[in-house]
Amino acid sequence: MWPYLNTIDPSTTATFFGFITASFSLGQAITSPLFGFWMNKIKSVKPPLTMSLVMMMTSNLIYASMELFPQANRRYIMLAARFFIGMAAGDVAVMRAYAATASIPKDRPRAVVIAGSSWVVHINNRKNIFVKFRH
Repeated sequence: MWPYLNTIDPSTTATFFGFITASFSLGQAITSPLFGFWMNKIKSVKPPLTMSLVMMMTSNLIYASMELFPQANRRYIMLAARFFIGMAAGDVAVMRAYAATASIPKDRPRAVVIAGSSWVVHINNRKNIFVKFRH
């Protein structure tokens, strides 16, 4: 992300990039318990997961469209986009809880591991999509 940020806003600093990087984790830390509470309250995973998917799509579209914003605002747009991407990533607890409750006791450990692993693969590989479209 640093080379991309430095390309679209050469005046940014490494310190600000640190805030951008940390904003993802902050967003996730805020919404993970909120999504879990919401899921427990309504006894359904669909609304929290739907909301997180909409947030993820919207935030990634903003991130992908960063060059359309004025150069002076791009670092702040990236900060906000990464924060909201992190908020959307707070759905991991809901996915793991769903995997645990939807599987039979014999398959439960495997289902939770697969759900968690697929989330990690998604988070790590989504950046590759932006790299492919960049050139």
